[in-house]
Amino acid sequence: MARLPGNDSQSSRRSDQIRARRSGHTSKASIPTRKSTRQRAAVQMERRDPPVMVRAMSAARPAAASKRPRTRRRYDVALNVPGAEIRLPSVPQVSIGWRLLSFVVVAGLAFLLYQVWNSPKYRVSGAEISGVQRISASEVYAALGIDGEPVFMLNTGELEARLLEAFPEFSSANVSISLPANVSVEVTERVPVLHWKQDGRSLLVDAEGYAVPLRSSLLGLDETPVPADLPVVEASGLPRDSALLFQEARPAALDVITGSAPAAEAEEEDLTAAPLLTPEMVQAVLLLAQRAPAGQPLVYSPDYGLGWKVPEGWDVYLGNAQDVEMKLHVYDAIVSHLQAQQVQPALISVQYVHAPYYRLEN
Repeated sequence: MARLPGNDSQSSRRSDQIRARRSGHTSKASIPTRKSTRQRAAVQMERRDPPVMVRAMSAARPAAASKRPRTRRRYDVALNVPGAEIRLPSVPQVSIGWRLLSFVVVAGLAFLLYQVWNSPKYRVSGAEISGVQRISASEVYAALGIDGEPVFMLNTGELEARLLEAFPEFSSANVSISLPANVSVEVTERVPVLHWKQDGRSLLVDAEGYAVPLRSSLLGLDETPVPADLPVVEASGLPRDSALLFQEARPAALDVITGSAPAAEAEEEDLTAAPLLTPEMVQAVLLLAQRAPAGQPLVYSPDYGLGWKVPEGWDVYLGNAQDVEMKLHVYDAIVSHLQAQQVQPALISVQYVHAPYYRLEN
C-alpha cells in the first residue's frame, strides 16, 4: 500500500510527541526528592551497619554530665478539694559517703568513751574483802590504793603483787574486777603456829616454816602483841639447814630478820615472808611444846638443838628434828635413872639418840 505524504507527516508528529512525553516523564522521575533521599540513605545505613551502643569505660564523666543539676524530690500534697493539690518545695537528694559515715561513728565512740571514763559510776569507791583475820579490811583497802581510780585502769596481777608485798602475813591474794566498779579481794593469811625469838627480834612462823615479821615491828611500834597460846622458842641462832634455806630465798634479809643488821638497814629492807624453818623443824617444836613444862619457853642452840629448861633446874636438849619420839623415850629413861640414883644433873643431851649423855653440876 502506498503511503500518503500527509499521513507520513502526521505520523511523525505523533511519534515526536510520544517521544517527548516519554523523555519528559523520564527526566522528572529521575530527579529524586529531598525526603526520599534521606529515607533512602537511612535505609542504606541500616542495611550496611547494625546499631551500636557505646559504654564509657573510664570513670571520668563528660563535662555535660558534671554540669547536670542534681535531681530533686518533689512532693505533692493533695488537698480536700477534688483535683486540687499543693506542691511543696523540692528537696535535693543528698548521698552520704563512707568517709563521712566513718567519721560520725568514730566521733560517737570517742564521745562515749570520754563519758564512760569520767563517769562516777565507773570509779572505785570500795572493795569487798574476805579472808582477813589478823589484818583489818580497811588496811587491805588502803594498801590497794585504788580509791577513786577508774575501773578500766586496774590490773589484777599488779594489785595482787602489791598486797603480798605490803602484807607478809598473806600466803595468797586473789583480786577480781567486774563492771561497773566492783572489786573483790580474797586473801589467805598465814596462820602462825609458833613464836620465834632471836636477838631481840620476834617472828611468827607458820606450819610451812615461813617467818612473818610482827605487824607492830613493821609499823614501828614498841609493843609486840603475840597470841598467848603460841609456843615460844628462845633461840641463840638459826638451825644450819634453816639458815641455808633462808639464805637462798632472801640473802639480804637474813641479817635483818635475825637482828644482826643495823637498824637503818632494817628499815630499808623489805621484810616479806620467807622460809625460816623447815616444816620438820616446826613439827618438832610443836611436839616438844606438848612435853615441855607449862609456862616454860623452849630453847634452841645451834650446838645442842631444841630443848627446854625444866623447873628442877637442868637443861634438856634433843638436837634436831629427827627421831623426836625416840629421843623423848631415851630422855625419860635417863631422868628415871638419875632420880633413882638421886643425882641432880645440870644438862641432859639426847642430841644423838645412840650416844646420850648428862652433865652434873660443878
